[in-house]
Amino acid sequence: MIRTLAHHLAGAAAAWLVFVGQVLLLFLGRHGFPLISDVDRNYPVSVLGMTALLVLGGAVLVPTLFVPASLLGEVAAKRRGALTRWVVALVAAGVLAPTYAAVLAVATDASPGRTLLTCLVAAVAVLGPTAVQVGVAHGLWSYTSQRRPRPAQPVS
Repeated sequence: MIRTLAHHLAGAAAAWLVFVGQVLLLFLGRHGFPLISDVDRNYPVSVLGMTALLVLGGAVLVPTLFVPASLLGEVAAKRRGALTRWVVALVAAGVLAPTYAAVLAVATDASPGRTLLTCLVAAVAVLGPTAVQVGVAHGLWSYTSQRRPRPAQPVS
């Protein structure tokens, strides 16, 4: 039980790092392109504020999206291979993320077109961190199960 929890915590930490990394790349692309193309930026964003949003966003998404999707994949594919576990977890995350995005879009009174675009982006954005979460948790489980000492066979 403790070992399984440790594997999922390691997977959650890896998913959080992947989420922060991919959003940071999007941020750099969004603000780096106008710098090299001499296009005027329409709003300034502080790096400290964006970093805080990344850390908090990832901290909220890990327990509410990546971990439940990983656990659902593990439960649904208990006796099957890693591929089935990944597929189930990715489908679960692909359903949860647009649902959360749609709720936020409705709460902020966004237009239907913007809501649809937000849902599509959310569904694609969670695939990488979810795959890493499942891969790390499953990989650690298989590694530690192979390294576990086996009881000695009695000599007859």
